Amino acid sequence: MTWNPIEDTVLVYETPDGAYATRRARLWEDPETRAHRCVLTEAADDQGMSIVDAAADVADAVEKAWGAHCAVIEHHPAKGAEPERFDAVAVDRFGEATRTPLDPAGLAAELPGLVDAA
Repeated sequence: MTWNPIEDTVLVYETPDGAYATRRARLWEDPETRAHRCVLTEAADDQGMSIVDAAADVADAVEKAWGAHCAVIEHHPAKGAEPERFDAVAVDRFGEATRTPLDPAGLAAELPGLVDAA
């Protein structure tokens, strides 16, 4: 199933150290269920704490912006020998994050423009 791209913006969130971070946020919507997926890209020149270290704060900011049922996906562009990667992020009630690696090709097939506009 192909999801519809609906927003490409910058998400600003407060990190555990009290500073603010900015990340590119792209949002897609399932045309049948209206569920959302938010892909947050961490670029080398982004401000603030890494999304890896602030997962609970990122998830909270995404929930405030797009609702509780918006799936959070971390996007880490290729860097040197490290390939591009995407991880689904789930945060439990204690603020602990669990990451599940996603297949970039499969994700790109579902989310039009994901790779083209990365």
